[in-house]
This record gives sequence, C-alpha cells and structure tokens, in this order.
Amino acid sequence: MKFKDKTRGGHPFTLYTTEGGGDRPVHGRIVIESGEVMARDWFADGHYATHGKPHPFDLIPLREPSAAAVEAARSSLAPWCFSFEMTKKALRAAYEIDFPEGGK
Repeated sequence: MKFKDKTRGGHPFTLYTTEGGGDRPVHGRIVIESGEVMARDWFADGHYATHGKPHPFDLIPLREPSAAAVEAARSSLAPWCFSFEMTKKALRAAYEIDFPEGGK
C-alpha cells in the first residue's frame, strides 16, 4: 500500500518498512510540531490508533485507479500516445490532488 507524504494531522513522515512483524507492520518516523523526530508504527492500512477514530498520526492511503478508469482515460486522451502504465501514473497524481483523504 502506498501513502501520501504527510499524516492526517499534516506531519511529515518517512517509512522504513511495510513488512514488519506483528499487528503493526508499518514502521517509520514522523516529525511533530516541535521538530522532534519520533519512531512510530502503524497497522497495515495506515491507522495509528486502535479505536477506529481518525488520529493525527494516521497515514492516508493513496487511491489506486481501477483498470477501467485507466482504459477510459487512455481512450479519451490519446491512446496512440500513452501507455497503460503512463496513464495509470497520471491518474494516481490526479487522485492525490483531487482526493486529499485518500478518495474518501
């Protein structure tokens, strides 16, 4: 899973791995308001807390375009010019801009 470059609360973060063990396999660090760097871990879906409510340290997943969306965009743009992967990459960028909460 890929995530946006800041947490729900706007904190910059760096991921070290998404394949750690246990219930919280995503490991990394965040930078809090004071500038302090803190090690953190997350659930596989990017949630930080267990209570299910939004948390400022939650990672926001990037929305992946479906194959149908890619094909539709490709045929409306210029199918002779864009490969499937190039179109998918462009849609990912558009989704990141248009859907700041990961498409929700």
